Amino acid sequence: MKLKVLYFFVLTTLIASCGNTKLDFNEKVEGKYWKLILLKEDKIKMQENQEREIHFILNAENKEIKGFSGCNHFTGFYKLNNSRKKISFSDFSNISITCSIKEEEKFLEILNQAFQFYLNSDRLFLKDQENNVLAVFEAVYF
Repeated sequence: MKLKVLYFFVLTTLIASCGNTKLDFNEKVEGKYWKLILLKEDKIKMQENQEREIHFILNAENKEIKGFSGCNHFTGFYKLNNSRKKISFSDFSNISITCSIKEEEKFLEILNQAFQFYLNSDRLFLKDQENNVLAVFEAVYF
């Protein structure tokens, strides 16, 4: 009988502790490769002449954003307030190569309009001041 009670106690403790486990991906925006999957309502697909996917990475050490916007690599800076879910980007510079990737200009405009963010699993939602979703990104792990 004592063995059954001990078994039940151990099993109950394990089940209860699993429900309280927080996974790291829900909490971190910085240090991840964020691939653009939705720009406003448009799904993003790589075009034939596109070098790589549209993405960015936030570097927590120097508050720098680096990424690829469709044709050009870009850098800039960001401010992040995790507790208030606020984010803003500034001082973009890029290597200006003329291209026909229509999402590039829209993507950089979206980053300039970003005001807040929301994380859901491995998805990052950038929103404007009116709480409209501007873009959705998916974390990519290598």
